[in-house]
Amino acid sequence: DYLRIALIYYGFACGYFVIVYSLYAYIAGGKTGFSAFWRAIFLPAATALATCSSAASIPANLAAAKQLKIPPEVYETAIPIGTL
Repeated sequence: DYLRIALIYYGFACGYFVIVYSLYAYIAGGKTGFSAFWRAIFLPAATALATCSSAASIPANLAAAKQLKIPPEVYETAIPIGTL
């Protein structure tokens, strides 16, 4: 039953995203890092899901990185490399 497998897979993937990235944001920045992450993640996530392209989501990721006050020397290098 492929539908059941797909639902289980996407359920675990979404759960992993929410739990692990929330934990990572909390460890990295505490309560402010956690809330900043969830305020900034919508546009990059929606762009990546809608376009299915990591290269097309570069502008959204750069905007989110600026919003999170990540140093430009970090995000201007890491985000483009991450699309390879």
